[in-house]
Amino acid sequence: MQQKPVIESELKFAKGSKTFPENCGISLELVGTYPAGDITEISMTVDTILTIFKENALKFSPSTRHQFKLENGSTNLCEYSFYPTKRGIGDYIDNNQLSMKIDFLNLKQSGIDIPIKNLEERRFVEPKSVPEFCDTIIHVIETEEDSDFSDMHSGDYETPRSRFTFKSRKAILSKASPWFHNLFFLGMKESRDSEVSIRGIHPDTFQRLLNFIYGFELEINGINDAVKLIKAADRIHLTKALEFIFVYLNMRVNNKTVLRIWKAGDDFECKETMEYCKSYTKKHWESILADPSWLETDGRDTIQILSIDSLPLAADESIFYQAVLNWREAKIKQAVDVPEMLQSNVLQIFNHLRNNRFTKDCKLWSNEIGNELEDVENHFVQMIPLIRFNQLTAKYLMDNVETSGIVIDIPGMKKKVLEAFRAIAIRTEIPETVNTDKRHI
Repeated sequence: MQQKPVIESELKFAKGSKTFPENCGISLELVGTYPAGDITEISMTVDTILTIFKENALKFSPSTRHQFKLENGSTNLCEYSFYPTKRGIGDYIDNNQLSMKIDFLNLKQSGIDIPIKNLEERRFVEPKSVPEFCDTIIHVIETEEDSDFSDMHSGDYETPRSRFTFKSRKAILSKASPWFHNLFFLGMKESRDSEVSIRGIHPDTFQRLLNFIYGFELEINGINDAVKLIKAADRIHLTKALEFIFVYLNMRVNNKTVLRIWKAGDDFECKETMEYCKSYTKKHWESILADPSWLETDGRDTIQILSIDSLPLAADESIFYQAVLNWREAKIKQAVDVPEMLQSNVLQIFNHLRNNRFTKDCKLWSNEIGNELEDVENHFVQMIPLIRFNQLTAKYLMDNVETSGIVIDIPGMKKKVLEAFRAIAIRTEIPETVNTDKRHI
C-alpha cells in the first residue's frame, strides 16, 4: 500500500437541477492521510482530474482539472458537472452504475511541489504481545555515560524515565536497520550475548521508532519532536523512518518553520527537503524576514536565507541588512530581559549595545548574561558578511552602514564597505559592467 498525502473521502452523485435537468453533478472531499501529528500547520493545494470509464469503452474527463485547498486540516468541496445528453453518458452506464476515478496530479504548497516519498506498508506483530518470540534485549539510556543495568527491569520505566529495557527480534530489527544487522550478524559481542546497549536516545523516542519498525504509526508532535526523532533514527540507521519524518516536515514548511526544517535537511543530508526549502525561501524570502518568528530564529539557522541566490526577481539588499540588525536587537532584548534585572539596568545595557559591539569585560552585565550576549555577537559577526553591500546604494552605505559602530567595527568590514563603494562607482560610470554579486537571476 502506498502512503499518499491525500485521498478522496467520498464521491457523491447528483442528478440535474430544475433549471438544468440534463446535468449530472459529482462532488468530492479530500481528507488527509499525512503522517500522524498536528495538521493545523498545513496549508496546500491539490490538482485533481475526474475520469469516467467503462470496460472496452473510451475514457473521458467531463471537466478540466480542479484545485482543492487544504487549510488547517480541512478542505473545500470540489464539484464536477457535465452534460450527459451532449457527451453520451448513457454509453458509460453499466447495470445502473457509473464508474469513475480521481487522479491527483500535483500536490503543492504556496505554488511549489512538495517532495513526497511513497512509504510501503509494514505489518508485524507488536513485540510485547508475544515475548516468547523475542530473542534480544535492548537497553536504552538517555545519557551518554556508562550505566549499571543491575537495577533495570524489563518492561518497567525507571524514575526519571531516562532508561528502559525493550525486548525484540533480531530478524525484524536487522531488516529495518543495517546498524542492527551489523550488530547481530557480523560477529560482534551483541550477537553472542543477545543484548544491545544504546546510549544518547530517550526511551520514549526509541519506543516510537520501535513501534514504527513493527508496522505501527509513528506519532510526531511538532517540528522540534520531529528533529529529535530524526537524530535518533539517523543514529541507528532507520532509513524508512527518516523518509517518513521528512515527509511530515516537508508538509509543514511555512514562513515560520522553513529555516528550522531547512537546517534539519542540511544536517541529515535530505536533499529533497533542502531543495524544497530553498525553493520556498526564494519565493517567500521577504515574508520570512518580516515574520516575527525571524527574530526568534537560532543564529545557526539564519545562514541559509542570508546566503540565498538565484532569486526570481531583483531583491532590495537593504531588507536583508535591516533584518540582521533587527535580529541582533531582538536577541539582546531576550538575553537581558530577565526577572532579576532592574528595568533601568536593562535599558542601560540595551542602549549601550545598540551602538556598541559586545565586549566581554564590560561591567554592565553578569557572567551568565555576558555569555548569552557573546553568543549573539558571535552569530551577528557571521551574519553581517553575508550581506551584499555592493548591492546597496552609495547613500544607504553612507547613512546606515558607515555610521553604524556595531557593523563597521567588525574586523574586515571597513575594507568590505570601501570595496562596495568602488563597485557601485564602477557600475554607475559603466552601466554594462557585469554584476556578479547580485542575488537575482
